[in-house]
Amino acid sequence: MGKKLSLWILMLCFSTFFLGAQVSAESDLIATNNSEPLTQVDPEDPPEDEGEEPSDEDTDDSVDEEEEESNEESDEENEEGSDEETAENEEENVEGSDEEEPSNDEESEENSDDENADEEETEEDQTDVNEDPENEEEPSDQENNEQSDDFDQPTLEDFVGQEQVFIDINNEHWAMPNIHYLVSLGIISGYTLENDDKQFLPENNVTRAQAAKMIIEALGESQLEVAEATFTDVPTNHWASGYIEKAVQLGVISGYGDKYQPNDTLKRSQMSKIITEAFSLQQTQAAQQIDAVFTDVDANYWASGYISALYYQGISNGSNNQFKPEKAVSRAEFSVFLSRTLNDNFRMNVPKPASEPESETGELKGVVTVDTTLNVRQSPSTESEVVGKLLNGDIVDVMDLNGNWAHIQFNNENGYVHKTYLKLLSTDKNNMIEGRIIVIDAGHGGEDPGTSGHNEQEKNINLKVAKLVEQRLDELGAHVVMTRDGDTKLELQDRVDIAKENYADIFVSIHSNSASNEDANGTETYYDTSTNENGAESKLLASAIQSEIVKIVGSADRGIKDNELYVIKHNDIPSVLVELGFLSNEIDAALLLDDNVLVKYADGIVSGIQLYYQLF
Repeated sequence: MGKKLSLWILMLCFSTFFLGAQVSAESDLIATNNSEPLTQVDPEDPPEDEGEEPSDEDTDDSVDEEEEESNEESDEENEEGSDEETAENEEENVEGSDEEEPSNDEESEENSDDENADEEETEEDQTDVNEDPENEEEPSDQENNEQSDDFDQPTLEDFVGQEQVFIDINNEHWAMPNIHYLVSLGIISGYTLENDDKQFLPENNVTRAQAAKMIIEALGESQLEVAEATFTDVPTNHWASGYIEKAVQLGVISGYGDKYQPNDTLKRSQMSKIITEAFSLQQTQAAQQIDAVFTDVDANYWASGYISALYYQGISNGSNNQFKPEKAVSRAEFSVFLSRTLNDNFRMNVPKPASEPESETGELKGVVTVDTTLNVRQSPSTESEVVGKLLNGDIVDVMDLNGNWAHIQFNNENGYVHKTYLKLLSTDKNNMIEGRIIVIDAGHGGEDPGTSGHNEQEKNINLKVAKLVEQRLDELGAHVVMTRDGDTKLELQDRVDIAKENYADIFVSIHSNSASNEDANGTETYYDTSTNENGAESKLLASAIQSEIVKIVGSADRGIKDNELYVIKHNDIPSVLVELGFLSNEIDAALLLDDNVLVKYADGIVSGIQLYYQLF
């Protein structure tokens, strides 16, 4: 009996041990299965910007990357100091210290692509169009639309001392309150890392794709369901496709023909245009005074009106009297701009622009350009009775345009004159070329390559620059007519006819040069006074364009020349032919084969056209 009892006790102990081990093993297994999975991040494929993005858009006086980087580094101490003061004193920040400038790291990472780096993009700049921003928490449409006008808007002070949201944005960061404000609206959310921390990457530059997403979120709009892509470089499965299509639909951003160039960085000048138009900020005559505020923004600069709007609305005040319009916008900077746009309490106090007298009646002014006298007729016909005469330099109110006839008011009387002999000016001094019909002629094309050199044909260079000019003039509100927008051949008379059929105001033909003497280099611009009835105006236009190209590009100045070239001789409107540079010359060829420099050539042409319309 004792032996059986001992055996029974031994079996009971063994069973207890076995069951305990089994329970322990099962508990370990359950704990393992219930553990949180880690978020994976591909170290070779950094997360895309979540879309807090602020163009089409525009002109620029860009510089070479090395030159721009060195110039920016020389200014870093002043700019960064302004930012640090802002972080230390939020009240001072609101009143006027600049929060828009990046840190040293941002300066070194800055992309100096041209405004129109928007025109051509290399494969190295491309990211996978199917790549969605990694681990981003997208706000729902409901979250975006929850903001209403029924509550008091927060102030900067409301966000000071808040719990840190992003590991790279602490309470000392100059843009922290602005970034946290946008987080509270569900506009931005940052990037989630493997350990569930979030980062914002404030020094990264904003791309055009991100700009579309952030603006649409800020407007409280929903992205479109895209069945058919508008742009060849933004297919329907691109992460930002719906935002880009919506932004284009709203007229906030535009593309470049059949391309959007989603990965191009956004410049401060382009950002000013997008914000101004997206939120309908008022542009005033103050653009004429903006060069007194920013030393690097001329009143004739294509974006001066938009920059002026941001300044006088208290959204941007630059740094050390500079706006840096060609500088890429960082995520931190754009967050500051956008938060100030959305919330009046975040804006800065700036002086109001000096008031200017209201313009007279009439949406247009007309300056008489004919050398002798200009007949004013009772009706729009050369058979109509002459009711008056105008002299060179007379300025009249233009009430209406009908083809080649302008309905004018002079000496309290109405009449009609042929518009060929009027330089038409918008009464908006902010933008005097708005509505002007400008023909841009890309020389050669098709089986006519023009000259060639350094493995490039002239026709291709001409077209690239022409498209860049078209883009900038479009942004200024001009009506641009291209004689060709593809690789097609046109006869010389066809180019002239296009100008006449469209009742053009001016005609600009773009070419590249060549010479047997390989030392010949530089830019030159032609006009004609032999038969062109606006020969004097053509000379003014040639001089303005020539001077601006030389100033912006830095090419050798070969001057302006009176020459009976077909397309300028057979036009009666102000007409010029620009020879950008010599493909046969090593120095000029280096300029003409650099897409960034082609943007400068386009900037020079546009700036010259703007300058021409200031000369009367």
